[in-house]
Amino acid sequence: MRRTRSTLLFAVVWLAVFPSTAQANDLVRLISWSPDGKLAAVDITPQTLGLFDVVSGQLLQRLEGHSGEITSIAWSPDSKRLATGSEDATVRIWNADTGQNKFVFEGLEPRFTTVAWSPNGTWIATSNLEVLPNLILYNAETGEIAASFEVASSSYMSWSPDGAKFVIIVVYAPFVQLLDSPEFSKETQLPVDTDGFVTAVTWSSDSQQLLIGTDKGFLQLWNVEAEKKIAEFQGTEGSKVPDNPFARAAINVNFSTDGKAVMSVNADGTIRLWEIATGELLGSIQLDLAETAYTPYPIADWSPYRGRLIYVSSTSDSEASAESDLAALGVKIATPFASAEQLRSIADSCVTQGALKNDVDQLIEQRKYADLMTAIKALSSDQIPPACAADLIAVAEALK
Repeated sequence: MRRTRSTLLFAVVWLAVFPSTAQANDLVRLISWSPDGKLAAVDITPQTLGLFDVVSGQLLQRLEGHSGEITSIAWSPDSKRLATGSEDATVRIWNADTGQNKFVFEGLEPRFTTVAWSPNGTWIATSNLEVLPNLILYNAETGEIAASFEVASSSYMSWSPDGAKFVIIVVYAPFVQLLDSPEFSKETQLPVDTDGFVTAVTWSSDSQQLLIGTDKGFLQLWNVEAEKKIAEFQGTEGSKVPDNPFARAAINVNFSTDGKAVMSVNADGTIRLWEIATGELLGSIQLDLAETAYTPYPIADWSPYRGRLIYVSSTSDSEASAESDLAALGVKIATPFASAEQLRSIADSCVTQGALKNDVDQLIEQRKYADLMTAIKALSSDQIPPACAADLIAVAEALK
């Protein structure tokens, strides 16, 4: 069914009732959802990362060891480890279950360090702004340096899902740089038509397309193999903070679960959804995003199946301990674009057993959302990935 405005429910549904005050949240700058959907990594101090249970909001682990500000987070594909880059000129690898520090990569340039984890879990890439070689590839199991390269200074980088390509957001540049992996050769630039710079990027699930966000707030969709721009998506509204030049920037971009739409989270708290085929703006809503979004930090992240958005709000619980739980940090979880079509897309991507899929499809078709929630909760992790189940339950709850 084609997406239309009438089929979408533009609602923000809090999955937990978090107490709040009117004070601005200037504590959290980094937030990252684990690939299995169970944990959120949040910087609870500039040098310390906290791992939180997404359902309960409780702090599970404190990752302590950096002496400088943490600047980047990257999860391993199996969610068992994560890497943190810091201005103390190190990258640390942590065990997510125990909070123990497994490796420390030292001697990096201290100004800014970004990290990325390969989709097969084998490699960790680190990059800095100035010291050459500035892209170093480490063996994720041994911590040994595998290779080093000279590339443009980057503020973000990631592998394509198939591991064949590597993208770099070049600092304050109106283009992204593409490299072949694992040789990191055949350098290609995808120029974005802007007098500003690229602020966000993400891959399509099939690795064929790249979605790029800019400081002006518009998005571009590129065919990677053809090196051709496919579409451009413009927001129709001005920034809610017109006196801040970064307020319109796209700080997070992503594809919908079915790959038929694209989404952006802008620094002023605006979330937009466009249909790829027509370029139509399907919806736009406003969140109470923290003012720290006006700097290029990833303070919002989509769940693995894109049913929920975790973000740092402008309010927090002033009476709670600043590190006690997500509520105290002003972190909220929302379901911005809940619809029956979204439920179908999520179910199609992860419910594969014939009889079970038929039952789920029938409940969605009949709009029996409470029954659907009950059925999903009864399934084991062998029947449905926990991250998918959580998104289905959250979207069904929003529609119930």
